[in-house]
Amino acid sequence: MTYAIPARSDRAQVLPPAIRPRSTASWSLPLTLGILYGLWAAMIDRSAGPITTGNVLFGVFSGLAVALSAFALHQVSPRLPRVRRAFSWGAFTGVTFGWMYSITDAPHIRTVVISILAAAGTVAMTSYFYHVSEVPPERL
Repeated sequence: MTYAIPARSDRAQVLPPAIRPRSTASWSLPLTLGILYGLWAAMIDRSAGPITTGNVLFGVFSGLAVALSAFALHQVSPRLPRVRRAFSWGAFTGVTFGWMYSITDAPHIRTVVISILAAAGTVAMTSYFYHVSEVPPERL
């Protein structure tokens, strides 16, 4: 009856990064990012004035939106190809930084240019990181 047990190959034991089980602390980075973003948003919205309920709520909801978006992107991004993953993180960075910079009443064109520069820098860094650190699927 030994033929009834399927043989396991060495290839089946090596899982690519997109399929490996995640640790339970995968929420810690998005949560920290959301808290810092919320504090930054509340501070900018306050404009050196008194702390009001509106400032606090603005910071809480901004931080919550960024934390949930970062968590969703963190969960979905390993299933994307390298280039799409880099562009998705770049878009996330550009949007979050652009939103925060637009709160400061800066000119719109400056907000757009700085957001595009932040997104381009993030795309460059993440695509380099993914290119260097990931094992191609054909090598597994």
